[in-house]
Amino acid sequence: MLHTVLFCLIILVTFVFQAVTGFGGPLIAMPLAIPLVGVATAKPILTLCSWVTSILVLLRSHRDVNLRETVKMASVIILFLFLGSWLFERLQLSFLLILYGIFVTSVGLKKLFLPAKHTPPRWLMLFSLCAAGVMQGLFLSGGSFLVIYAVNTLHGKQEFRATMGALWFTVNSVQLAGFLANGLFSRLGHLSLLSVCLTALATGIGSILSQRLSQEQFLKVTYWMLVVSGLVLLYNSL
Repeated sequence: MLHTVLFCLIILVTFVFQAVTGFGGPLIAMPLAIPLVGVATAKPILTLCSWVTSILVLLRSHRDVNLRETVKMASVIILFLFLGSWLFERLQLSFLLILYGIFVTSVGLKKLFLPAKHTPPRWLMLFSLCAAGVMQGLFLSGGSFLVIYAVNTLHGKQEFRATMGALWFTVNSVQLAGFLANGLFSRLGHLSLLSVCLTALATGIGSILSQRLSQEQFLKVTYWMLVVSGLVLLYNSL
């Protein structure tokens, strides 16, 4: 029971940041959720939460979507998403969790202390899209790589949030279809409904905060939460 309450609290907090920044919800939530409810529960529930958030963001910001970039990013990510899912089914979970903890911690520290000052070369931006697809298939954590591409191609806070909403709606729809086909939601009915309600609340809070506070402040907190999430996962995996 306590684990379920903590999992719900994680959803509420992390999807506030998702609504404000356009990414980071599942990326922060997954490392914290895995020790509480396990990967088999965390992946479909957090995918559903991300999908709901993207719909709510699009209802308010659909006119700001950069459709061309959405199609480009979604096409690459979905292609490599299947590679990530294939690797997840075949590699040892304990090994993957340790790598994942190192990865999430490193991303947070890099964003905090070594922010990019120049536009990355084209090959690195393409690589970031491919890596985003693989990480999304593995642990719903494509946002950390995707942001390398997105911040250099999308202009303005509203276009960024709206286009991220359109992208995650597309990608998460594909993932949800796979989870539904495998029957993963058949045992998660009540938790799924509760998670959707919490996500809607978090998105409402995030939308209000996004109008009053700077995105830079939320990004800094998001990166610190990444570091903490990664360290928690490493502690529970080693």
